[in-house]
Order: sequence, then C-alpha cells, then structure tokens
Amino acid sequence: ELQGRVYSTNYVPTLNSQGEVVGISAVSTDITDIKQTERALAESEAKFRTIADAMPQMVWSTLPDGFHDYYNKRWYEFTGVPDGSTDGEKWNGMFHPEDQERASKTWKKSLETGEPYEIEYRLRHHSGVYRWTLGRALAIRNETGEIIRWMGTCTDIHEQKIYEHKILEIIETMGDAFFSVDKDWLITQVNHNHEIISKIPRAESLGKNFWELFPTAKDPNSLYSINFQRVMNERVAVEFEDYYEPLNIWTAVNAYPTSNDGMAVFYRDISIKRTANNLIEKEKKKFEAIFVDSPALMALLKGPTFIFEKVNRKYQELFGERQLIGKTFKDALQELEDEFFNNLLTNVFITGEAFSATDMLVRIARGPGGELEDVYFDFSYTQVLDGDSKPYGIYIHAVDVTEKVMARRSLEKSSSDLREAIRARDEFLSIASHELKTPLTSLKLQAQLFQRAVKRGDESVFAKERVTEIVVKTDKQTTRLTRLVDDMLDVARIRSGKLNVEREEFDLCELVIESIERLKSQFSEKEIPKLSGETEVIGCWDKLRIEQVVTNLFTNAIRYGDGKPVKVEIKNLEDSIILTVTDQGVGIAKESHTKIFDRFERAINANEVSGLGLGLFITKQIVVAHGGKIWVESEVGLGSTFFVELPKKATDSSTEVVNVL
Repeated sequence: ELQGRVYSTNYVPTLNSQGEVVGISAVSTDITDIKQTERALAESEAKFRTIADAMPQMVWSTLPDGFHDYYNKRWYEFTGVPDGSTDGEKWNGMFHPEDQERASKTWKKSLETGEPYEIEYRLRHHSGVYRWTLGRALAIRNETGEIIRWMGTCTDIHEQKIYEHKILEIIETMGDAFFSVDKDWLITQVNHNHEIISKIPRAESLGKNFWELFPTAKDPNSLYSINFQRVMNERVAVEFEDYYEPLNIWTAVNAYPTSNDGMAVFYRDISIKRTANNLIEKEKKKFEAIFVDSPALMALLKGPTFIFEKVNRKYQELFGERQLIGKTFKDALQELEDEFFNNLLTNVFITGEAFSATDMLVRIARGPGGELEDVYFDFSYTQVLDGDSKPYGIYIHAVDVTEKVMARRSLEKSSSDLREAIRARDEFLSIASHELKTPLTSLKLQAQLFQRAVKRGDESVFAKERVTEIVVKTDKQTTRLTRLVDDMLDVARIRSGKLNVEREEFDLCELVIESIERLKSQFSEKEIPKLSGETEVIGCWDKLRIEQVVTNLFTNAIRYGDGKPVKVEIKNLEDSIILTVTDQGVGIAKESHTKIFDRFERAINANEVSGLGLGLFITKQIVVAHGGKIWVESEVGLGSTFFVELPKKATDSSTEVVNVL
C-alpha cells in the first residue's frame, strides 16, 4: 500500500546479450478500486445474510440455472433439516408428494421464461406435519438484462388456508349465489346456489370467461356491465338490482374487489320482491334472528380502538348486565386487558390474518365486579373491511365449550378411576386367593393324613388326645376361613352401599369385656387386656358391628403387639364415647397413619402376617357408618394407640360407600 492506494507489482529480470541477469524491472498496477469493490461485495453479502436471517419469512436464493445455494435460518428452523441438506434439487423432496410435480413444473417454467415464480404448496414442518406455504421468487438481472441469480421467499399461510376453507364452506352453504373472477374475468369459484340460478354446472363455469358465459350482461347499458367494470377498474364495492332476461329473473347483487385484483359477487333471485316487498323484510328479520339468536357468541368491534358496535344475545348473556355497546374492548372487558389480547386484535386488524383457537381458557367475570370464572372457548377473530377494502373492524365468533372440556376431563378421570378399580380388583383377587388357600391346604393335608391312618388301621388316631388336637386345628383353620369370608362379604357390602346399621341400646363396657373373654385364648398371658376408665357406657349402636370393631382392634394388637400387655380404655363424653386400644409392639411410621385404613394395607410387610389387609379398612367403614371417626397415634418401635369416637345417638350420617374392587 502506498499513500492510501493498493498496488499489485510484478518483478521481471533484465538480461544482456549473453543471457546474464544484469538488473530487475518492476511493473506496478493500481488495484485500489478492485480491492474496494471486493470489500464492498463482502460487506454487502454479510449485510444480506444478516437481513435475511432476521426476516420472519424463509428466504432462499439460487444460481441462474436454478441450483439452490442459500437458505436463511428461518428455513432451517421451520423444516428442521440439517444445513445444506436441501441444496441443489433436494428442495422438492420437502414438499407434499401430491405437490412435488406441480411445484417442479412451475419452477422450471420460471427458469425457462424468467417470469416470476409463485405457487402454493404444502411444506413439511419440523414436527412432521405438512403446512401450506406460499412460495415466490424473482429473477435478479444485471445491466444487460442477463439473469445472475434468483431470490425467493416461503411464507407460512397454513392458518390462512384453513380460514379460507372455512369461508368456502360458509359460501357453499349460504343462501346467496356466489361467483368470483380473477383480473382476466376468468371464473375462479362458484357455489351451489349459483349453479341452481344460472343453470350452469360448476365444471362448465370454472376457468371460463364470465362475459362468454353471460353475454347479455356485457351490454354497455346493462347495470351488470357498468357496475362490474367499476369494481374491477376503481376497486370499490357496489350494490345494485337488475333484470337478467335470459333467465327471466331479477337479481340483487353485491360485488366486491378481491385481493387478487379480481371480484367476488354475491347475488340472489329477488323476482318475488318485485311483487312482494315484504319478502325482503322477512329475510332481513331472519338474518337478524340468526345473528341475535345464534348459539354462538358474535360481536363486531369497530375501528383500531375496537369499540363494540354490535353483539348478539349469547355474547351479552356471557357478561350479564355489563354495558358493552359503545365501549372499547379494553374498557368493557378490563379483566382481559393484557398484551396477548391487545396484540392479537391489533395484528388481525392491521394484517388481516385471522386468528382462531380451540379449547382456550379465558378468565372472565359474568357481571361488573363479579368473580373471575374459568371459561373455555373455540373462537376466531376476523378482519372486517369497509366498502373501500380498508380495515373496518374485527368480527368475533366464539363458542362456549366449557361443558365439553369439563366432560372430556371427567371422562379422562373416569377412565383413570376405572383402571385403578380394575387394578384393585386384580390385587384383591390375588390376595384373597392366596389367603384362602392357606387354611384350605392345611385342612386338606390334615384330612389326608387322617384318612391314610384309618386305612392302615392305626387306631391311635382315635385316641382322645389325637382327636382333640385335630379338632383344635380344624377349628382354628375354619375360624380363619370364616373370618376371611366375613371380611370379603363386608367389603362387598361396603362397595354396594349395603352396610346396614341396626341400632339398639347396650352397654359398651360389657361388650368389650365379653370380647376380651372370647379372645382370651388368642392372647398371651401378658397381652390379656383389662378395661380401664368407665364401668358402664350406654349408647345406641349396632351391637354386632361394634363387636366387630372391637375384635378387629384386639386382633390387630395381637398381631403387632410383640407379646406385650395390651390396654383398653373407654371415656364417656357428653355426646360421644372414645374407645382406645393400646399395644406396645412394632409401631407404625407416621406416613402410614392414614394409609393403614385403606384396603390391602398393613402396618408391616405383607409376608410377615396373614390376612387380606382389610380389617382396619372395614373397621373404619363401620365407624363412619355410625357417624364416628377412627385414628391412630404411633411411632415406630413404641407401639400404637387406636382411637374410636362414636356418637351415643344416631346421626344423619350414612354408610360411606367405597369402590374397593
């Protein structure tokens, strides 16, 4: 570099006549402008990529022959494909199989003619779903008109296509006849009513020139010709009535310019109107009734401040007596004042891009100052244009789907509850099968041994001591079987809600003493409890059921009391009694204090004790059926105390039915 200039220098040796080097010649060329051009191009390329990556659209470019050599970040974010994987001709594989051939032909035509490339196709999203996309590209030419590059964009128009589909469905089912034409007067869309009125099948209309199908309408003096030409040339909406002689009908026509430089026409046969004006009034009232009495919520917001211009009855009912008409959306629905709704309305109003949502939670108040409620909606916001095709306001269409959402959630919960019930049933059957087999197996083995001894003529089996031993063992096993069967029957009664309580007056102290005496053989000498506290407590309970409660608590103390003394006490309160049974055994962890009253739950490992694990569960159901309550206080290794509180007189409480199977 020299004085701010850049030079390129070539050095050449100077030879004499003998070929010897006698000097060096230097030739320098000023390349400052070339270097500056190279820097400018590099800076331009960097700026282009920065701008392209910042754009919300997908941007791509190709070489003059159509070879794709660049995609911006948005392309890779949308498609989820690795960088460079769609270079060259691989881009076409990203399209829906049904769109690939059409897209390829359109692109090749643009490459051959240099005409702009524009097409709608379904592009594979990174989620695997194909979304409708608008693809556009323009040829970049140099000073001589030669194509040096193609620049293109892809715009996600999926929601717009869905909205357009809904609009087409509405148009198809609406009462008016409809047709649309493009800028060349070619018919692009018709509905069923147009076919009926025009008597021209849809297939014979689409793609045909409007004036050729309806030549009479082209008469320069015809209102059809005058008004349609005005819509197409001045881009304004028109409304008129005219007679169409070939069909012998009068039509009321509304024509609107469309965004593709074409025209949309809604019309209806009003021949009857000429002889019966009241028919129009009737139809008008019908339309108002549809709006007012529609089961959907409908509202029209006017202008960029979104003033409520019109609401139907259903929309007003949602907000009770709250004033809506004439107020802005922000002032009328202050609980919805947040960036989401404000930005949403503004975006729809400015861009014209409709917004829709399903099962969307909105917290609203039914009236002024009311509490917020959770309400779910399927709704859409749609831009409304005025006669000059300028944004006029927002049309709100919503359906309250709260009941549907709640019903679905209830069904999901019911399904979950059903699975849990089936699991509990299988668990119950497994435990019951195991527990019932144990005494049955013992009885069967005992009978087989006795039978073999008899066959051998062993008279010792008839000895008093042997017979007594067999009877005692048999009684023990049958008692165990009886208890298991009783537990199962009680569970069945609880589940069906038939755990009946037959009340009578009796002395609870006397019942406890009788229970101790009856279970005396099952207690060890140290365990036999002695009743403390009251000596007589009279109450109105089901004697057999309360005896079952006492027995279950004593049996529980025998199982887990570790052979240590058991204490039982009764306290007589004003309206109730409290029965406590205390053991000094293994104790119960705090986290299990509530769980042990559930079905199949035990204080210790199920392998260490027998039974269905239903004793405390059944006990709780009996106590609850009497209007009482049961709880436990315990620590691991320090024993347990079970408390049963029972009202002395009958209450309004009924049996708590629990689905255990």
